[in-house]
Amino acid sequence: SMATFRSVGGGTLSNLGVPGSQLKHFGRTSDDVGQAELRAYHPDLIVLAFGTNEGFAVDLDMAAYESGLRRQVQRIRRLMGSPVPILLLGPPNAMTRDNGIASAGGFAPTVCETGLMVPGHLGAVRQVQRNVAVDMGLAYWDWASAMGTDCAMYQWRAGGLVVRDAVHFNRSGGARLGGLLADDFGSA
Repeated sequence: SMATFRSVGGGTLSNLGVPGSQLKHFGRTSDDVGQAELRAYHPDLIVLAFGTNEGFAVDLDMAAYESGLRRQVQRIRRLMGSPVPILLLGPPNAMTRDNGIASAGGFAPTVCETGLMVPGHLGAVRQVQRNVAVDMGLAYWDWASAMGTDCAMYQWRAGGLVVRDAVHFNRSGGARLGGLLADDFGSA
């Protein structure tokens, strides 16, 4: 992982994940390494942000995804050894031109501007995450709702906040999202 620390307090960000991975890949990581990192960092909050790549997976098994998410939350709690709040970030809006991805899972494609479509599994992943958050006492932030409508990614892209793929955020988009999350934290 990579982490930056300050001796005078403030926030520390440590990314234990790998861009492009899915929650099932996190499940393959070493318990020993994860436990050492979590205990060394002494986090006040753990943020899990998985779901976008699952939303693009045409072969996603929703029951397996839900059980895997529950297992990983239990694992993180076990590895921490002490209670730490966990925030589950639902996947953001994202878009595709691939009809197979958009209709995966038998979902009717949501077609947005210029023919871009919402990946079929994204909404289902968010619903599973909401349910798991309620059942397991996690905080949940609906990243997609914070962005706007189901097709908000198009507006974000037109506004120069995401890269051309309509999935990944640039620095300006990340700053805007950080502000939206901070505002929601401040109002909680």
